[in-house]
Amino acid sequence: MLCKEHKIMSIDEEKRERIINASLREFSKGYQEAKTDAIVKEAGISKGLLFHYFGTKDGVFRFLCDYVHELLAEEFFSSVDNDIPDILERIRQIVLLRAEMCIRYPNLFHFVSKVYLSEDGMFQKICNNEFQMRIQKKFDEMLSGYDKTLFKADIDPEKAVKMVLWTLQGYADAVMKSGLDGEEPEALHKRFQQDITAYFSMFRSMMYR
Repeated sequence: MLCKEHKIMSIDEEKRERIINASLREFSKGYQEAKTDAIVKEAGISKGLLFHYFGTKDGVFRFLCDYVHELLAEEFFSSVDNDIPDILERIRQIVLLRAEMCIRYPNLFHFVSKVYLSEDGMFQKICNNEFQMRIQKKFDEMLSGYDKTLFKADIDPEKAVKMVLWTLQGYADAVMKSGLDGEEPEALHKRFQQDITAYFSMFRSMMYR
């Protein structure tokens, strides 16, 4: 079922967003740790109403997986031009767009991170790997079909792309820690943009003809 067809989408928008955001925050702790009591308390609704919309705790989680995937597909994946032959430019767009969406939807990205990093197996069991597979398929599409002739002759394009992604992931982890340590989001985002510009300048100099 598409999220727009789910019964919760028919209620007042402000109330719906409270429920969804409370659920995203709670499940970001981990599936086992997530408590429906905490969700209803933060959202300001009764447990009966939560179960009326979702049926079970599993139902809440499955809805969140679909909700996140549809939002990413609509606002994130569709915003990157997969036809750009320059893979570094494509990755730069992905990174900057992700940063902007992290600011707009922090609960969503915390949830996605937990899904990928979970080691207890519950996320995979509940979603039967479908959520991860859908997201991974989209990312694979975004990183395919680029012009490998842009790279220097002694550079392996696929290894170079992996190195760029690993470097950026390490940097993103450091930025996230700065945010957790209290750095203001606006200042953090501005520094992030400046650093990304510098990183990609170095990548181009090292890797491209």
